[in-house]
Amino acid sequence: MPVWCYPGTMILPMLLACASTDPAPADIDGLFHYFWDKYRAGSDEELVEAITHAQAAVARLDLPATGSLTRLSSAQVADLPAANTGDPAKSAGLYLINPLPCTMEQLEALIIDADQQALHESYDTYQRSFLTSFDDYVARRSQLLDWDTDYSASLAFYGNYDNAVRSGARHVPDGGPGLLSGSWMREAAVFEDPDQIFDTDYQIEVWWPAPEGGVIHYYGIWRHMYLGPNLTTDDEFVVSITLAELENWDKPVAERCEADAG
Repeated sequence: MPVWCYPGTMILPMLLACASTDPAPADIDGLFHYFWDKYRAGSDEELVEAITHAQAAVARLDLPATGSLTRLSSAQVADLPAANTGDPAKSAGLYLINPLPCTMEQLEALIIDADQQALHESYDTYQRSFLTSFDDYVARRSQLLDWDTDYSASLAFYGNYDNAVRSGARHVPDGGPGLLSGSWMREAAVFEDPDQIFDTDYQIEVWWPAPEGGVIHYYGIWRHMYLGPNLTTDDEFVVSITLAELENWDKPVAERCEADAG
Protein backbone atom coordinates (compact mmCIF):
# COMPACT_ATOMS: atom_id res chain seq x y z
CA MET A 1 0.00 0.00 0.00
CA PRO A 2 1.50 3.39 -0.97
CA VAL A 3 2.21 6.11 1.58
CA TRP A 4 0.08 9.18 0.84
CA CYS A 5 2.45 12.10 1.39
CA TYR A 6 1.22 15.60 2.12
CA PRO A 7 4.15 17.98 1.57
CA GLY A 8 4.54 20.56 4.31
CA THR A 9 2.54 18.51 6.82
CA MET A 10 4.64 15.33 7.16
CA ILE A 11 6.19 14.08 10.37
CA LEU A 12 9.80 12.83 10.21
CA PRO A 13 9.15 9.06 9.70
CA MET A 14 6.73 9.79 6.87
CA LEU A 15 9.13 12.35 5.38
CA LEU A 16 11.90 9.77 5.32
CA ALA A 17 9.61 7.24 3.67
CA CYS A 18 8.57 9.77 1.04
CA ALA A 19 12.13 10.86 0.36
CA SER A 20 13.18 7.40 -0.81
CA THR A 21 13.50 7.67 -4.56
CA ASP A 22 11.94 5.52 -7.23
CA PRO A 23 13.79 6.39 -10.47
CA ALA A 24 11.60 7.99 -13.11
CA PRO A 25 11.30 6.30 -16.52
CA ALA A 26 12.32 8.06 -19.72
CA ASP A 27 9.46 7.15 -22.10
CA ILE A 28 6.22 9.05 -22.64
CA ASP A 29 3.89 6.27 -21.49
CA GLY A 30 5.98 5.35 -18.46
CA LEU A 31 6.19 8.98 -17.38
CA PHE A 32 2.41 9.44 -17.49
CA HIS A 33 2.05 6.41 -15.20
CA TYR A 34 4.83 7.69 -12.96
CA PHE A 35 3.25 11.16 -12.63
CA TRP A 36 -0.07 9.51 -11.80
CA ASP A 37 1.53 7.36 -9.11
CA LYS A 38 3.66 10.18 -7.66
CA TYR A 39 1.20 13.08 -7.88
CA ARG A 40 0.45 12.81 -4.17
CA ALA A 41 2.78 10.08 -2.91
CA GLY A 42 6.02 11.18 -4.52
CA SER A 43 8.76 13.43 -3.21
CA ASP A 44 9.68 16.71 -4.86
CA GLU A 45 12.96 15.10 -5.92
CA GLU A 46 11.13 12.31 -7.74
CA LEU A 47 8.82 14.74 -9.51
CA VAL A 48 11.66 17.06 -10.52
CA GLU A 49 13.50 14.09 -12.02
CA ALA A 50 10.34 13.01 -13.86
CA ILE A 51 9.79 16.52 -15.25
CA THR A 52 13.41 16.58 -16.43
CA HIS A 53 12.91 13.24 -18.20
CA ALA A 54 9.62 14.44 -19.70
CA GLN A 55 11.30 17.59 -21.02
CA ALA A 56 13.85 15.42 -22.82
CA ALA A 57 11.15 13.13 -24.25
CA VAL A 58 8.99 16.05 -25.41
CA ALA A 59 11.97 17.77 -27.05
CA ARG A 60 12.01 14.93 -29.61
CA LEU A 61 8.35 15.48 -30.60
CA ASP A 62 6.52 17.79 -32.96
CA LEU A 63 3.90 19.56 -30.87
CA PRO A 64 1.06 19.30 -30.29
CA ALA A 65 1.38 15.53 -29.97
CA THR A 66 -1.32 12.96 -29.17
CA GLY A 67 -1.31 9.22 -28.62
CA SER A 68 -2.48 6.27 -26.56
CA LEU A 69 -1.42 5.10 -23.11
CA THR A 70 -1.27 1.65 -21.56
CA ARG A 71 -4.01 1.08 -19.03
CA LEU A 72 -3.81 1.70 -15.32
CA SER A 73 -3.70 -1.30 -13.01
CA SER A 74 -6.13 -1.88 -10.15
CA ALA A 75 -3.27 -1.22 -7.71
CA GLN A 76 -2.75 2.25 -9.20
CA VAL A 77 -6.27 3.36 -8.24
CA ALA A 78 -6.93 1.21 -5.17
CA ASP A 79 -6.24 3.85 -2.54
CA LEU A 80 -7.68 6.99 -4.11
CA PRO A 81 -9.72 9.04 -1.62
CA ALA A 82 -13.45 9.17 -2.36
CA ALA A 83 -13.08 7.40 -5.72
CA ASN A 84 -15.74 5.67 -7.75
CA THR A 85 -14.97 1.94 -7.98
CA GLY A 86 -14.91 1.69 -11.77
CA ASP A 87 -12.70 -0.89 -13.48
CA PRO A 88 -9.44 0.69 -14.71
CA ALA A 89 -8.91 -2.26 -17.05
CA LYS A 90 -11.81 -0.91 -19.14
CA SER A 91 -10.40 2.62 -19.22
CA ALA A 92 -8.65 3.55 -22.47
CA GLY A 93 -5.60 5.79 -22.07
CA LEU A 94 -4.96 8.86 -24.25
CA TYR A 95 -2.63 11.82 -24.05
CA LEU A 96 -2.08 15.32 -25.37
CA ILE A 97 1.22 17.21 -25.13
CA ASN A 98 0.61 20.82 -26.03
CA PRO A 99 2.51 24.14 -25.80
CA LEU A 100 0.63 27.07 -24.25
CA PRO A 101 1.47 30.81 -24.39
CA CYS A 102 1.25 31.18 -20.61
CA THR A 103 3.62 31.90 -17.78
CA MET A 104 3.57 29.42 -14.92
CA GLU A 105 1.99 32.12 -12.75
CA GLN A 106 -0.83 32.70 -15.24
CA LEU A 107 -1.39 28.99 -15.72
CA GLU A 108 -1.55 28.16 -12.03
CA ALA A 109 -3.97 31.01 -11.33
CA LEU A 110 -6.33 29.67 -14.00
CA ILE A 111 -6.14 26.07 -12.79
CA ILE A 112 -6.92 26.84 -9.14
CA ASP A 113 -9.61 29.46 -9.89
CA ALA A 114 -12.94 28.25 -8.51
CA ASP A 115 -14.92 29.80 -11.40
CA GLN A 116 -14.05 27.37 -14.18
CA GLN A 117 -17.39 27.95 -15.88
CA ALA A 118 -16.20 31.44 -16.85
CA LEU A 119 -13.21 29.87 -18.62
CA HIS A 120 -14.74 26.71 -20.13
CA GLU A 121 -18.10 27.24 -21.82
CA SER A 122 -18.74 23.50 -22.09
CA TYR A 123 -19.94 23.54 -18.47
CA ASP A 124 -23.67 24.10 -17.99
CA THR A 125 -23.18 24.29 -14.23
CA TYR A 126 -20.02 24.14 -12.11
CA GLN A 127 -19.48 24.13 -8.35
CA ARG A 128 -16.05 23.73 -6.74
CA SER A 129 -15.64 23.18 -2.99
CA PHE A 130 -12.12 23.43 -1.58
CA LEU A 131 -11.20 20.68 0.88
CA THR A 132 -7.89 22.19 1.98
CA SER A 133 -6.85 25.77 2.61
CA PHE A 134 -6.68 27.89 -0.53
CA ASP A 135 -4.86 30.63 1.40
CA ASP A 136 -2.20 28.21 2.66
CA TYR A 137 -1.63 26.94 -0.86
CA VAL A 138 -1.21 30.34 -2.53
CA ALA A 139 1.05 31.45 0.35
CA ARG A 140 3.15 28.28 -0.23
CA ARG A 141 2.55 27.03 3.28
CA SER A 142 1.18 23.89 1.60
CA GLN A 143 2.09 22.29 -1.71
CA LEU A 144 -1.27 20.56 -2.14
CA LEU A 145 -4.70 22.02 -2.80
CA ASP A 146 -7.68 19.63 -2.95
CA TRP A 147 -11.23 20.25 -4.11
CA ASP A 148 -14.45 18.47 -5.05
CA THR A 149 -16.32 19.48 -8.20
CA ASP A 150 -19.94 18.89 -9.13
CA TYR A 151 -20.83 19.89 -12.66
CA SER A 152 -23.14 19.32 -15.59
CA ALA A 153 -22.00 19.52 -19.18
CA SER A 154 -23.19 19.21 -22.76
CA LEU A 155 -20.55 17.81 -25.08
CA ALA A 156 -20.88 16.90 -28.75
CA PHE A 157 -21.66 13.20 -29.25
CA TYR A 158 -21.59 12.64 -25.46
CA GLY A 159 -25.02 13.96 -24.53
CA ASN A 160 -25.86 15.80 -21.32
CA TYR A 161 -24.59 14.44 -18.03
CA ASP A 162 -23.91 15.29 -14.38
CA ASN A 163 -20.57 14.43 -12.83
CA ALA A 164 -18.85 14.48 -9.42
CA VAL A 165 -15.04 14.67 -9.35
CA ARG A 166 -12.22 14.84 -6.77
CA SER A 167 -9.34 17.02 -8.03
CA GLY A 168 -6.37 18.97 -6.83
CA ALA A 169 -3.13 20.74 -7.62
CA ARG A 170 0.43 20.24 -6.43
CA HIS A 171 3.18 22.84 -6.72
CA VAL A 172 6.69 21.45 -7.24
CA PRO A 173 9.17 24.16 -6.20
CA ASP A 174 12.60 22.57 -6.07
CA GLY A 175 14.34 22.35 -9.42
CA GLY A 176 11.12 23.49 -11.11
CA PRO A 177 8.86 25.20 -11.03
CA GLY A 178 6.31 22.61 -12.03
CA LEU A 179 2.60 22.10 -11.46
CA LEU A 180 0.61 18.88 -11.34
CA SER A 181 -3.12 18.28 -11.22
CA GLY A 182 -4.86 14.94 -10.72
CA SER A 183 -8.54 14.05 -10.80
CA TRP A 184 -10.85 11.07 -10.62
CA MET A 185 -14.59 10.49 -10.46
CA ARG A 186 -16.29 10.25 -7.07
CA GLU A 187 -19.21 8.38 -8.60
CA ALA A 188 -20.40 7.36 -12.04
CA ALA A 189 -21.75 10.18 -14.19
CA VAL A 190 -25.51 10.41 -14.74
CA PHE A 191 -26.71 10.82 -18.35
CA GLU A 192 -30.14 11.80 -19.56
CA ASP A 193 -30.04 8.51 -21.48
CA PRO A 194 -29.84 5.74 -18.84
CA ASP A 195 -28.17 3.38 -21.33
CA GLN A 196 -25.11 5.59 -21.60
CA ILE A 197 -22.21 4.92 -19.21
CA PHE A 198 -19.35 7.13 -18.01
CA ASP A 199 -17.89 5.49 -14.93
CA THR A 200 -14.13 6.11 -14.92
CA ASP A 201 -12.07 9.17 -15.77
CA TYR A 202 -8.58 9.26 -14.26
CA GLN A 203 -6.62 12.35 -15.27
CA ILE A 204 -3.09 13.59 -14.66
CA GLU A 205 -1.78 16.92 -15.91
CA VAL A 206 1.71 18.36 -15.63
CA TRP A 207 2.92 21.80 -16.68
CA TRP A 208 6.46 23.15 -16.80
CA PRO A 209 8.16 26.17 -18.43
CA ALA A 210 9.10 25.64 -22.07
CA PRO A 211 12.68 26.57 -23.07
CA GLU A 212 11.42 28.90 -25.81
CA GLY A 213 8.85 30.55 -23.55
CA GLY A 214 5.35 29.59 -22.50
CA VAL A 215 4.60 26.27 -20.83
CA ILE A 216 4.21 22.64 -21.85
CA HIS A 217 0.96 20.87 -20.96
CA TYR A 218 1.49 17.12 -20.43
CA TYR A 219 -2.06 15.78 -20.24
CA GLY A 220 -3.08 12.13 -19.81
CA ILE A 221 -6.48 10.52 -19.24
CA TRP A 222 -7.79 7.00 -18.71
CA ARG A 223 -11.53 6.92 -19.41
CA HIS A 224 -14.36 4.43 -19.88
CA MET A 225 -17.54 5.47 -21.63
CA TYR A 226 -20.32 3.62 -23.44
CA LEU A 227 -22.40 5.93 -25.59
CA GLY A 228 -24.11 3.38 -27.80
CA PRO A 229 -23.26 0.53 -30.20
CA ASN A 230 -19.72 1.00 -31.55
CA LEU A 231 -19.39 4.15 -29.45
CA THR A 232 -17.05 3.34 -26.59
CA THR A 233 -13.72 4.81 -25.55
CA ASP A 234 -12.04 1.90 -27.37
CA ASP A 235 -13.58 2.89 -30.71
CA GLU A 236 -11.67 5.06 -33.18
CA PHE A 237 -14.45 7.62 -33.58
CA VAL A 238 -14.75 8.28 -29.84
CA VAL A 239 -10.94 8.35 -29.51
CA SER A 240 -10.71 11.06 -32.19
CA ILE A 241 -13.49 13.08 -30.56
CA THR A 242 -11.84 12.74 -27.14
CA LEU A 243 -8.44 13.90 -28.43
CA ALA A 244 -10.10 16.87 -30.14
CA GLU A 245 -11.83 17.62 -26.83
CA LEU A 246 -8.46 17.69 -25.04
CA GLU A 247 -7.07 20.15 -27.58
CA ASN A 248 -10.20 22.31 -27.39
CA TRP A 249 -9.87 22.35 -23.60
CA ASP A 250 -6.56 24.19 -23.91
CA LYS A 251 -7.83 26.85 -26.33
CA PRO A 252 -9.57 29.17 -23.82
CA VAL A 253 -6.56 28.81 -21.50
CA ALA A 254 -4.24 29.98 -24.29
CA GLU A 255 -6.62 32.81 -25.23
CA ARG A 256 -6.85 34.03 -21.65
CA CYS A 257 -3.07 34.00 -21.22
CA GLU A 258 -2.58 35.95 -24.46
CA ALA A 259 -5.26 38.46 -23.49
CA ASP A 260 -3.76 38.98 -20.02
CA ALA A 261 -0.28 39.40 -21.50
CA GLY A 262 -1.54 42.05 -23.91
